[in-house]
Amino acid sequence: MSSSMSTLTNYVPSVISPPGDEFTFFYPSTEWSMSEPFRCCCGSPKCVGHINGAAEMPTEILDRYKLSSVVQIKRQRERSNAQLR
Repeated sequence: MSSSMSTLTNYVPSVISPPGDEFTFFYPSTEWSMSEPFRCCCGSPKCVGHINGAAEMPTEILDRYKLSSVVQIKRQRERSNAQLR
């Protein structure tokens, strides 16, 4: 089982929702890069449409979500490297 799957398996919601309610998952919050990006068809007005790793997502989109510590560290490294150029 991959680490992201074990994270999902151990997910504990902060709110109890009624049976049948749907929940969403923002993959770039835990994935820096994805070998198989995909088109999302959830229909939400907030949907970004094309799901890819955080490395490919615009900052203004990532700033709307709580990101894993791994993604936060990699974003900081990217910013630091960009400032050195």
